[in-house]
This record gives sequence, structure tokens and C-alpha cells, in this order.
Amino acid sequence: MHDDLAEETVELAGREVTLLRPPSADDLIDEAAFDEDEFLPYWVELLRGNAERNGIGLRAERVRWDEPGLLLAEAPWDVVLGADLLYERRNADLLLELLPQLGPGVLLADPGRPFAKGFLEQALERWEVETKGSGSVKLHRLRLR
Repeated sequence: MHDDLAEETVELAGREVTLLRPPSADDLIDEAAFDEDEFLPYWVELLRGNAERNGIGLRAERVRWDEPGLLLAEAPWDVVLGADLLYERRNADLLLELLPQLGPGVLLADPGRPFAKGFLEQALERWEVETKGSGSVKLHRLRLR
């Protein structure tokens, strides 16, 4: 983990949560991991540590959208949470197929990635979509019809 992490406290569901984060998202980039089949995300080690320090139980796994066996083995999930997943067209297309298999409800945060609009338009074929947020990050709630 990085030595130069910033600490930030936010309110989440009526509870204060203290998070460690890099000063810049670019600080999370791991060139060796990217060279290994363009692997993202870079933040899983950070997610696990923040959950532990706040007494939050979660499971985070490294899973490819085109090899979702680990996720599907325990589906359906009550809620699927995702953030910044639509940065490439291939991710958007794979997620349109995968998400209905994972569960009936999805919360998806997106910072305005180019493929989000097309993803949401296509998602309307199978999902009810509700979008909230007035800043650069939008929260999309998807519910299977």
C-alpha cells in the first residue's frame, strides 16, 4: 500500500466512515498489473483495507467480466454495487449481459464515462433505470423488470 495516502471522513448511511485514498487516482496505477492483460481495477487492496478499518464486512475478488464464474457461483446477490465500470465499450457490452445474471438490483456510480449513455439506453430494455446526482458523478439504480 502507498505511504502517502490521504485520510478522509465521509457520512454514509448515517454513519461516519474514514477512508484512506491516494491524493490522485493516477497513484493507483500499477503498470505491471496493466501489462498482465490490461488488468483493472487498481484499488482492490485499498478497498479491503478501508472496509477492515471501518469494521465493514465485505468480499472483494479479482474477476474478469468475460470470466464471471466466481460471481455467478453465488448469485443471485441482493444488491450489486459497481463504480466506474464503463470506461471501455467492451466493459459496457459485457456488463449488459452479466448484470441480470448477478441479481435483480444494481447500484452503479459513474463519473461520466463515454460509454455510460449507450449502456443506460440499452439497459432500459431489461431494467428500470433511475439516475441521481447533480455533480460529475451520477448514481444509477437499475431494477430488473
